Amino acid sequence: MSDDLPDHDDQRLPGPIPRQAKKKEPTQKKTWMLTYCPAGTYITIEMLREHGIIADECHSTSDRVMNYTYIHLDKRCRITPIEKFFTNARDKYGIVKKEVFGYDSIGSKSAEPGAAKMQDHIVFKMLLAHSKEKNPSFSPCTDGESILKRGHLFEAHELIGDSAVALENQTKTQVINYARNLEEKVKNVDVIKREFQTMTNMYLEACRQRCDLRLENDDLRHEMEILKKKLQELEG
Repeated sequence: MSDDLPDHDDQRLPGPIPRQAKKKEPTQKKTWMLTYCPAGTYITIEMLREHGIIADECHSTSDRVMNYTYIHLDKRCRITPIEKFFTNARDKYGIVKKEVFGYDSIGSKSAEPGAAKMQDHIVFKMLLAHSKEKNPSFSPCTDGESILKRGHLFEAHELIGDSAVALENQTKTQVINYARNLEEKVKNVDVIKREFQTMTNMYLEACRQRCDLRLENDDLRHEMEILKKKLQELEG
């Protein structure tokens, strides 16, 4: 064979073509938490509906700087429709999204390992605190009603039995917790009643002893008067 011919044994086949990493699709969520300005101008269920975002919960509050809104949607959605809503809301309502340090202006519960729980989100904490304190800035809305009657924020309430939350709207867990808290309060009342009864008995005993001492004192005075008269007679 000629030395000029290619050596097929030395030819190498090309290796496998590496697959391109599949781009991760944005996560769809039902629950979103929003921060924006100006303070006091709240996003509403009606505003969201006008932009095709259907929410059954829309709870808002504010401080002196900005607004905090929690929304729960009928169907899962990505962040894109909410971004578009903010773009339109800027011109129509003067609402401008604004980030809080450490949080995105459009956030949500995350299932990522090590991620903060929803209850640790600034919006959730602010709403929960204001709803418990009956802060006038707090504005709940569930199914179009100005009330907090279900959902994560509702379930986070520790003050169950509060007049703002009807007992018939409580979850099973909340009713059980309410019953336990009530039972504990009854026990505390029983302890206070026993302590009060003990103090009452001590007071009555002190009154009886005081009365006995007064009678004994009167007797001693009477005897002193008698002795004084006898001494006067003897000296006379």
